[in-house]
Amino acid sequence: MTSHPKFDMTGIKRMDFAVLDTNGYPAGLTGVLANGSDDGFYRLEGIKTADLSMGNPDLVNIVGDGKFQSAYLFPPAAAPQGTIEGAIYDMNAAVALDGTLKVTKGHWDMHVLGGAEADYKDAAAIFTGWGKSKTAGYRGKTVYWGYLVPKMQMVLLGTTPMQERAAVQARFFAAISEADKYPWGEAFLLADEGVTGGVMIPYVGVYPMTMHTFVGNGAATTVVLDETPAGNDTATPQAVFVYNATDGALLVTTTAYTVTVATKTITFQAGNIPAAGKVIEIFYAYVP
Repeated sequence: MTSHPKFDMTGIKRMDFAVLDTNGYPAGLTGVLANGSDDGFYRLEGIKTADLSMGNPDLVNIVGDGKFQSAYLFPPAAAPQGTIEGAIYDMNAAVALDGTLKVTKGHWDMHVLGGAEADYKDAAAIFTGWGKSKTAGYRGKTVYWGYLVPKMQMVLLGTTPMQERAAVQARFFAAISEADKYPWGEAFLLADEGVTGGVMIPYVGVYPMTMHTFVGNGAATTVVLDETPAGNDTATPQAVFVYNATDGALLVTTTAYTVTVATKTITFQAGNIPAAGKVIEIFYAYVP
């Protein structure tokens, strides 16, 4: 695969997220996975906007002798934040992120906003949009771009105003925290990323990305993914990456696991079946 360091951008295609468990690993919509269970990132349907951006850097002006001498820029002193809007009011996502409960009474589902006991959850998220390559030789080729956010908090704000003959959007507020590793457990390294911590990861590729979490029980050997992988375990470039989340170690394709594209299945090989409680994070490119 040729990289696409130059690309234009348009729209937003989807947003996927997973609530983090107590150890900071993505664990589906609930943030809790029992041994032998698995879950992919949850898709927030009907996503319309995601106004997420870095805060402005701090500017320090140096003045002396009655005149301007120089200026310095320092990293932002505030967390990136923004508003996410969707065309669909997803009550399951709202209660998962608020840490509240959905109540069913007769014909109606309800949940309480603004509760003093609300427990806002940490989550990892993937925002995906469309683009076109501007790299020489590949100009005009469709690519997917977006942001991978290792750690953020989202809370439902309610909706945009209710107006006659106007669509109403569900609104979430997001605050992003610094992380020192990818959601699959691999640490940021000075030798590779040039930093040991950060808040958002822009990406671009010919396929969109997503993740799936599996917790071993010492016996289960297969995991069925939500999406169709863009290649099997022998694909070049690699399409499916399987990590031991505890130490961020990348498992060896074919030796540790195989990928069956037709059934969207990961099969762990003999001697590599995840032990009870071991968290496995699967990061993969998929066919949209």
